[in-house]
Amino acid sequence: NEGRFVLVQRMVTHSWSNRLVDLVAAIVSDGLGRLGGSYYSNVAIRLAEPGGLAGLRRALGSSGGLRITYWVCAFSTNQHASVCGG
Repeated sequence: NEGRFVLVQRMVTHSWSNRLVDLVAAIVSDGLGRLGGSYYSNVAIRLAEPGGLAGLRRALGSSGGLRITYWVCAFSTNQHASVCGG
């Protein structure tokens, strides 16, 4: 975005019981326009494979998924300050 303000197109929340790879796989699957359990599982597996991230990045570039903006609450909100008081 070259330092410009960009509106969020998708809001993503999370569950503390899930792994980070689950969160990332869900976002990547959405960026690829493929939602569903089996596709999501394949993305999670590819994220862990050597070269898998590069392949997914190429696919996201081809699909236009790299132009989608996401607000990920796990990274954007200091929940410890608001929930835990610290």
